[in-house]
Amino acid sequence: MDVYQQLDVDPIINAAGTLTRMSGSVMHPEVVEAMAAASQCFVMMTELHEMAGRRVADLIGVPGAHVTASATAGIAVMAAAVMAGNDPLKARQLPDTTGMADSWVV
Repeated sequence: MDVYQQLDVDPIINAAGTLTRMSGSVMHPEVVEAMAAASQCFVMMTELHEMAGRRVADLIGVPGAHVTASATAGIAVMAAAVMAGNDPLKARQLPDTTGMADSWVV
């Protein structure tokens, strides 16, 4: 029995593309294999997260990247970065936005 049948959840046909609300995407076998291998040991997540950002930045040829769990999380991180700019004090001040930019153009 399929895992979704066990949960009484109906599979869908995704004709919309990669959307988080529709399970994101079907993973390539290599990704599933890498996830299974990674699940067999422990690492410091901050170190892994930083390395993932560096790797993505290298792959797309930009100075830096930040990996998030979803598009919504990425938008929240982007908004915080725009609001705080290069000011570490403003970054630490969040979620209090007093004195920060409150609108921007994307």
